[in-house]
Amino acid sequence: MLTGHNFIGFEKKAAGEKTLKAFSTVNQAHLPGDFIIATKEEVEEAVAKAAAAFEPYRQTTTEERAGFLEAIATEIEELGDDLIQR
Repeated sequence: MLTGHNFIGFEKKAAGEKTLKAFSTVNQAHLPGDFIIATKEEVEEAVAKAAAAFEPYRQTTTEERAGFLEAIATEIEELGDDLIQR
């Protein structure tokens, strides 16, 4: 279920006060729910965490990376219709 929060690391964040709405180009209408726009601090935190996560990732082999990405793809596929439910 979509909450409109940002996920930074493994934490839900919602410090921003501004929101935006998703828009369907299929039916030319806004979709339900608001998405919180991340603050500058949240973006900086996300960038710092991504950079830190890249350090161990860059030490992996191409085979390990492929396995990692395949595992992610499998989990996404297993979500089925739950992934697109609003």
